[in-house]
Amino acid sequence: MSIPKTMKAARMHDVGSPMKIEEVPVPEVRSNDVLVKVHSCGIVPNLGNVLKNWTTWFPERPLPPLPAIFGLDPAGEIVAVGSQVHYWQPGDRVYVNPGRHCGGCRACRDGRHEHCEYYTFNGYFGFSEKSLKIFDDYPYGGLCQYMTAPQYSLVSLPDSVSYDQAARLGYLGTAYAGLRKAHISYEQERHPHVVATTRAAMELGRIICERDADKARRRDADLRAKQGGVIKTTIRQNMIPGLTSGLIDATAPGAGTLFPQPRVIVHEPGSPRSGWLDQFVQDRSCLLSIGVACEAESGRLHDLAQRINATLICIDDEGNGASACSGICVTEEGAVMAPWLESLGCRYVIARPDHYVYGAAPDLEALENLVNCYVRDLNG
Repeated sequence: MSIPKTMKAARMHDVGSPMKIEEVPVPEVRSNDVLVKVHSCGIVPNLGNVLKNWTTWFPERPLPPLPAIFGLDPAGEIVAVGSQVHYWQPGDRVYVNPGRHCGGCRACRDGRHEHCEYYTFNGYFGFSEKSLKIFDDYPYGGLCQYMTAPQYSLVSLPDSVSYDQAARLGYLGTAYAGLRKAHISYEQERHPHVVATTRAAMELGRIICERDADKARRRDADLRAKQGGVIKTTIRQNMIPGLTSGLIDATAPGAGTLFPQPRVIVHEPGSPRSGWLDQFVQDRSCLLSIGVACEAESGRLHDLAQRINATLICIDDEGNGASACSGICVTEEGAVMAPWLESLGCRYVIARPDHYVYGAAPDLEALENLVNCYVRDLNG
């Protein structure tokens, strides 16, 4: 296949400014990379926030250096491979996972790529200043005709999956990753929620993936009219159905709902770390407390967390409880968890490894009862 020297790409030159269609060089393939001819690329609803507000909202998470080519979830055809790429061949149809990692750190060697210090969403944003090195290696998102990608990021597409459908795999993959964390013990309770989540994702994809500009304008006008002429935002957490049976305490507040995932600062000796709460919980149950009154309470919480093999998280937005907390003491970067628990009238919550809430409790006595029920249900 003949590969041109230049290609068209949509590039943003200034934060919040419209992208410009420009002629840029086709990238050269490195030894462990492939060159993909892009046929379709997903555009997630949050991309508008990333392009307009990201540098203000999250200055610690860099965008790719401008002018930049954005674009998550591209799909296309491999047209060239590097000298150390043996499995993939020109002509293969692929989806390109936007997750990029270094491959050499302990987290990468353990297969926990999302915990890599260099972890980056290619064509979107990075999670730390170290992402800038990844952007140097992979400066091309999916909003261009050709892009390079590491061979570890490729997913083979069967002929039954179109490029347009593959460009929605990122959204479906988010739901699927949550389901994988459920493990087999939750299998029976999940079937109706797998169906409902998949239908919601497909409907969202049907609405978003309109390639005809006139139809897209009519769609936007219809959606605004249905919402009274204003734009309303629904977070993804509220779009995913809750559980009504299975491994939950149906009598406890918040049972079966999705556990919020705020950005937090972890208080540690030396320099504090920041990240998503899930980064510090990892693939375990979580016992979370709002505030720590004293060392005696901390010790009791520690014992309860040990009984259910849970990570103990103490949210202390005043910054006074780090010495008393026997678990991981954090401060929220934005008010998410504390208002949510306050709306339930509770101070404590137990969350399963798949981010669904087993139940919440207003006081230590109720929490101890909740832990007893969790142990019983896990062993039942």
